[in-house]
Amino acid sequence: MAGTDVTLPNRDDFDPTGCCLDADWAWGNFGGLDLSEAFARFCEDPDMYQEDFMFMGSAAFSYYFPVIERYIYESQIVPESEFDSEVEAMWILAHCINSQFTEPDPLPSADFCNRVEKLVSHVRDNLPRYCEDVNEQRRIDDAWQELQDRLRAC
Repeated sequence: MAGTDVTLPNRDDFDPTGCCLDADWAWGNFGGLDLSEAFARFCEDPDMYQEDFMFMGSAAFSYYFPVIERYIYESQIVPESEFDSEVEAMWILAHCINSQFTEPDPLPSADFCNRVEKLVSHVRDNLPRYCEDVNEQRRIDDAWQELQDRLRAC
């Protein structure tokens, strides 16, 4: 996975097929950013950037996965509002990770699966940390349970 010795993903890493407009959009948002810059960009507006991870090719996703990890491990509950970006991000990020297991060139290395398993456990064990609403907690938990079920294939 990503580290300081890993080169930044290029445009082809974001869109290996060369024909995915969503991957091109993700490239426009994250292309050329190191992990620190990508984390700052993501935190500016998680609602705006969360789905970009769903459409990155596996090489780009592999590089930027630490952004998701850091965001989830550092996220704290915020007072409920009409639309809570942390709640929505927790739900969507599970789907973004899950989508990487369905790509033609999937990521499920043992290291990746172990990291995802730890993330799944963390989220599912800390649902009140992300939102107070029990119904939203169930919705988030369902998404992460689905991801946990997918991990059984690793």
